[in-house]
Amino acid sequence: MYLYRPKKRKGNIAAITIFIIGAAYFTYTFLGMERNIASDSADAVKSNIDSALMSCYAIEGSYPYNIDYLEENYGVVIDRDKYSVEYEVQGSNIRPVVKVRTVGGISE
Repeated sequence: MYLYRPKKRKGNIAAITIFIIGAAYFTYTFLGMERNIASDSADAVKSNIDSALMSCYAIEGSYPYNIDYLEENYGVVIDRDKYSVEYEVQGSNIRPVVKVRTVGGISE
């Protein structure tokens, strides 16, 4: 026989459950932010390439035949370790198709 009634442990289980759910939520949110940052940086690279393309066409009257020309003459900087740029030329007066690929995804 007990002189007192033992306490039930339901409160502890609820607190542990809430803690685990909260930790999972914060981990998921953090990983989502990391993906968004990577996507935003790839979009920034593509935006810089697009601006350089417009400048080149406005100044020279034609689009360049390769991305190296934009890097040398228009200040485009591409971190080749993080991004792969697909540059498809269709003609000197037709805007090239540019795709910037990251390790984890694509930004077109």
